[in-house]
Amino acid sequence: MPRYRSFYKRQPVRDGIVDFWRHRAIIDGMEARRSFTLRFEHPETHDLLSLVSGRLGVSMNQLAEQMITTELEVVSAGLQADLIHTLGMLGSYRSDPEAEAAAFARAEVSFEDPIRARMVVGDEDPFGVASAFEAGARD
Repeated sequence: MPRYRSFYKRQPVRDGIVDFWRHRAIIDGMEARRSFTLRFEHPETHDLLSLVSGRLGVSMNQLAEQMITTELEVVSAGLQADLIHTLGMLGSYRSDPEAEAAAFARAEVSFEDPIRARMVVGDEDPFGVASAFEAGARD
């Protein structure tokens, strides 16, 4: 029987209302086990987990949780290092927004635009695209 049922048997619920503040110590003592369904894409992984857990004398859940915890610690340490590096870079960025805007405006007028647009006369078809469409429409 789940723990919460024994709680309600000891403390009757009146009119469907539970005074959670009054029973907080009891409720806090109930640890909810969190779970999710793990689906294995490779049956070999499940078989190996079963074999290793049997050899070590622990449940598959316990072994999987220990291995996931170990891997998460390694990955989270890497993520933490990345975040610390990013924070350091952001902390070193001391910029004056007005000066940045002025530098951008100067660059816009000081340098030649690398991409020059040009008007194409309607009769020009250097790659033959229009004629291909016309030929397809006739067929």
